[in-house]
Amino acid sequence: MTVALRQLDRRSAVVAREELADLLIGAVGNGASVGFLWPLDRVAVADYWRQVFASLCDDFFLWVAEVDERVVGAVQLARCTKQNGRHRAELQKLFVHSAYRGRGIAARLLAAAEAQAREIGCTLLVLDTEAGSPAESVYRHLGWRKSGEIPMYAGKPSGELIPTAYYYKLIGPAPSPLQLVRPAREHLESYVNALKTGWSQNNLRPEAGREALEEVEKDPDTFLALQIDREAKGGPVKMPNGGEVPRLPGYILWMWDGEFCGTIGFRWQPGTPELPPHTLGHIGYAVVPWKRQLGYAKRALALMLEHAREESLPHVEITCDTDNVASQRTIVANGGVLVERFTPPPICGPGEKLRYRIVMKA
Repeated sequence: MTVALRQLDRRSAVVAREELADLLIGAVGNGASVGFLWPLDRVAVADYWRQVFASLCDDFFLWVAEVDERVVGAVQLARCTKQNGRHRAELQKLFVHSAYRGRGIAARLLAAAEAQAREIGCTLLVLDTEAGSPAESVYRHLGWRKSGEIPMYAGKPSGELIPTAYYYKLIGPAPSPLQLVRPAREHLESYVNALKTGWSQNNLRPEAGREALEEVEKDPDTFLALQIDREAKGGPVKMPNGGEVPRLPGYILWMWDGEFCGTIGFRWQPGTPELPPHTLGHIGYAVVPWKRQLGYAKRALALMLEHAREESLPHVEITCDTDNVASQRTIVANGGVLVERFTPPPICGPGEKLRYRIVMKA
């Protein structure tokens, strides 16, 4: 499935009006508290979108997400027009069609709006959503912070009064160029904040994020020291099936653009490019959800390859899931060549993988 994002102007928005109307009606029909009651009059919906289209300008933006040229999601960004509030903008009316939820579309729409807000000079984003709704976990996962709730604030489509939760996100100025840093005390707070959203650098073991947080709280200095572990002193590695395997020499660097963006690690067997069957590649990386779609994985891999050349390996291997198109593009962009589609040992968890090889040129 290929998802395309498109920012609409007044002309292109009018062309999409029927699909946007269907999207809104579907959201309200599924119980979304977005300002409308059920049953929803299509005339009222058409009038609402006309007002939105007429408002599109340098302070008000609209994006849609499309699959096969069909609108399946939308979001709006409204910059505050008051003189003392030009630094902030509000995220409004985030919709994703029920058949396309859970596929990262909301995260991409939010990333597009955040990038636009940063471009026009905003440093604070705010939004409100139904308290206790699944949307809350999405926002928290993407780095938003909850400021509080107001009881009986809005009505569901049925008319039932429900509490509303308010969220904010400090986005600051445009990020500095991405760099890889050796994990240190000065980076630790930002790393911990990412872990507290539920993010994990190990997509096969989500609990690894919680374990890392516990290690930091127990002994931050030891945790930081073991991120650079060329002698494999860190003890065995926990695997997805609950087993353990010997640790290889290696190190983990953190992606940094003024705040923590993700991790990238490199591991090897001394004297050989070969790896144990349970080790899925020399290099692995993970970007926090709110820093995706910025080219950070591609840049981080390029920087890590420079470090990896110091180990004098003829090549390195990187693996990814067969449906992870973004990671496949990142690897290919850095010179990766597909070697095989394979099934890892059971200790690595279920599913097939793709193995890429990158020749380490001098």
